[in-house]
Amino acid sequence: MKKESVRLLSLLLIFSILFTFSIQFVSAQTALKDVSSGIVTGISSVFQFAQADKNTFSSILLGILLYIVLFSIVKQVFHFEGNYSYLSAGGVSLIIVVLTFLYLPANFIETVVLQYSALGLTMLTIIPLVILMYFTAVVTKNLFVARAIWLFYSMYYFGLFAYKLATTSSGSVFGNAENIPFMAAIIIGLVLFFIVGVVRKKIFTETLNSGEEHAMKSIRLRAAERKMEEKEAESRGLVGGAGI
Repeated sequence: MKKESVRLLSLLLIFSILFTFSIQFVSAQTALKDVSSGIVTGISSVFQFAQADKNTFSSILLGILLYIVLFSIVKQVFHFEGNYSYLSAGGVSLIIVVLTFLYLPANFIETVVLQYSALGLTMLTIIPLVILMYFTAVVTKNLFVARAIWLFYSMYYFGLFAYKLATTSSGSVFGNAENIPFMAAIIIGLVLFFIVGVVRKKIFTETLNSGEEHAMKSIRLRAAERKMEEKEAESRGLVGGAGI
């Protein structure tokens, strides 16, 4: 009878713990949803502000970027020391940033932002190409597989290009600037299809040369260390004492 009571009490205790945990878990999920929705709302507000007033938002981002660069430069140039070194460098950098944007010429932000836009677009375009190039020239051991990948790359962009031409009537094929990325990708893929073998051989040769150079440096370093040890032994008279 006593054992049955203990079991019953144990089951009730376990059930109460699980029930409390489930309530807390539901509350935590609700709180997490509230926090995530707040974050999404905040990010949406930022992007809405960026779209509504691009010049102001661009000025803010450029100011932050300029402040970060200036802070590292000012701290090194002026050699601020002590407990307030970061505060002093931050104050000088902030003053320079404020003065820069107070007397900034009209329409200058648009000119500067175009350079960053070109940089970002270039990186976004090149990064996938570099990854694919590294995979086909270094990682892939089979030349047939490497060429098949570049052939598929060209065919994929050719398919996208053909679909675009079939679904839009935008006049001349070569005169439309929107078609340039497709044609460039097709040409790059076909060129690399034919030269990927040469690129692989060149990378292999350069890797061997680099390995030989590294090995020669290691040999010369060990030889120099042995010479230094022999000179040190001679200076201490260990060579003559050993009868060498």
